[in-house]
Amino acid sequence: MSKFKILLLLVFLCSCSRVSTDEERSLGILSGIKAPGWPVHDSRLDVLRGFKKPPPGYGEVPFWWWSGDTLNAERLTEQLRQLHRKGISGVQVNYSHLDTPGWMTDQDKPEIFSKEWWKIWSKVAAECARLNLGIGMSTYTIDWQRGAPNLFHKLFYSKDYLNSYEIQTGEKLMVRTGEIAEMFIPGDIISVRAYRSEEGLPLKGGIDLTPLVRNDRLTWEAPEGTWEIWTYKTLRKEGSLNPLMEGSGDTILNGFFRPFEKMTSGRSSRGLNYFFNDELQIAAGRYAWNPDFAEEFMKRKGYDLFEVLPAMWVDIGNISPKVRMDYADVRMSLIEERYFRPIYLWHAKKGMIFGCDSWGRGLDPSEFGDYFRATRWYTAPGHDTPGGKADLIKGRISSSIANLYRRPRVWLEGYHSLGWGASPEQLMYATRENFLYGCTLLNLHGLYYSTWGSFWEWAPPCYHFRMPYWDHMDSFLSYFDRLSWLMSQGHTVCDVAIIYPVAPWEAGMDGESARNTTFELGEKLMAAGISFEFIDNESLAQADVENGCLNVRNAGASYKALVFADMDAVRWQSIEKAAAFAGDGGIVFSVGVLPSVSDRTGRNDGELIRINDLTFKDNCRFDTVDEAVEAIRNSFTQDVTG
Repeated sequence: MSKFKILLLLVFLCSCSRVSTDEERSLGILSGIKAPGWPVHDSRLDVLRGFKKPPPGYGEVPFWWWSGDTLNAERLTEQLRQLHRKGISGVQVNYSHLDTPGWMTDQDKPEIFSKEWWKIWSKVAAECARLNLGIGMSTYTIDWQRGAPNLFHKLFYSKDYLNSYEIQTGEKLMVRTGEIAEMFIPGDIISVRAYRSEEGLPLKGGIDLTPLVRNDRLTWEAPEGTWEIWTYKTLRKEGSLNPLMEGSGDTILNGFFRPFEKMTSGRSSRGLNYFFNDELQIAAGRYAWNPDFAEEFMKRKGYDLFEVLPAMWVDIGNISPKVRMDYADVRMSLIEERYFRPIYLWHAKKGMIFGCDSWGRGLDPSEFGDYFRATRWYTAPGHDTPGGKADLIKGRISSSIANLYRRPRVWLEGYHSLGWGASPEQLMYATRENFLYGCTLLNLHGLYYSTWGSFWEWAPPCYHFRMPYWDHMDSFLSYFDRLSWLMSQGHTVCDVAIIYPVAPWEAGMDGESARNTTFELGEKLMAAGISFEFIDNESLAQADVENGCLNVRNAGASYKALVFADMDAVRWQSIEKAAAFAGDGGIVFSVGVLPSVSDRTGRNDGELIRINDLTFKDNCRFDTVDEAVEAIRNSFTQDVTG
């Protein structure tokens, strides 16, 4: 498509100068934050004045690589002064990795978090405060759970009591009426249960045999019928951190983030800002476990997890998809409450920009269990676009999260590995397009403390004072300073919302088809001049239906059309709200398969069939993305046409 023919983002200014409601606080939406780079969202804003001279905090924020040479405070502070003269808003300290087993952090002297390192950090941070620059640190390489003795391994992962767990099945035994089951039960077994079996598969319910275990032995006479005895154990994952553990977020805060506050001048975002999780790796897989997981499951879902736990590995009937979705929901809720949310709130309440570039960049909806839910706990959801390119889907995912949860910025990590031939023309072209897709904070990947006489580099180039065009970068940097400020002040406005495809992964259905169709739809809508956002289950559930529009009031968002793309599994809240939207005159489209399972009862649910019929009218069901795009184009007059 012609990349700049259509305006993809409209700015809608709304007043938010009020106290946050209980609902907003539960979502981490905080009002009244006054800090560099935080938008004011005031309808009385003098847009022209701010555009001509943006307030502090909207300039570029580079990755400052402290690898490659011994650190020297005077050399570092001189580099800061060069950056300040160009309007840079702050810096983020990074360390690269070595090509060794576990990808050890590449650090020269002094060692990270050593006494000498903190002396250098303090001097550099004090200069940042003097220059009104922010300074933070990326967890790139230092928090990776790859086995290398990096900083987080020393602080956290090496401690057994902080390690994560996953639940596994142990030995199984089939017995029939009157047979005596005798089994050795090792000490790592947490539960033993017998389930009635039909056609070789266990059924819901069963008998808890755990109290019958004596001296690591189980003896049990089977009642009438065929029975499967299942044993469950937990595996501790060495060299990891358990994000489901109570206090896990505070553990990271106390061990890593809060020491920076103590050692940084000002103890506020003026001298401390721009922390970043880069390719965060936490043990949040499908079978993640915690000692209180079953108890929490009962509290939140109202039934005994062990009665249906085999559904996580085999099909136990129509309830199986529901069990998997419920397990995923409890797992994600615990990770949010205990890990992500405390870390987010520490940054947000202090007015700090806290960004991310996760491994899957939103293209893997199942990352962390639910990428959308995890990534909403950053003040600047973000992603990278390597090699001088723009990425519509990454940009739309990050900006949708920021818009729906009123996060202040959208972080663009730009253009690692483009090479030393990178030109201002390439940077301008790619960055404008990425901003069209919703980014509002520019982070150029390369800023080298040292190149060791051109022998050291990391994903080159360095886009700053080592480039021959650095003296002429003022126009480029001030352009995006103004644009960052302007595009951060309001809300994205668009007509179409596409369900972000997490539920099929959670249910053990065809997540790949849902992902591929969803992203293809987004690409083709934008090529047709139709803007869109991705919407998650929680935002949809909390939306109001009014006059044929779907309004997410916390976000200032309003949609005329909602699309389910190959969503063979859905959250019941989502399909219920979609049916209400359709009943009020809203337009709900399906592309590919209709939902066949939900977290209400699982599959073969007559109520789901009935609500599908209410939601998806015959003329709104399509087999292909192209058909759906054409129907959306003809359904209403778009605010923006190309």
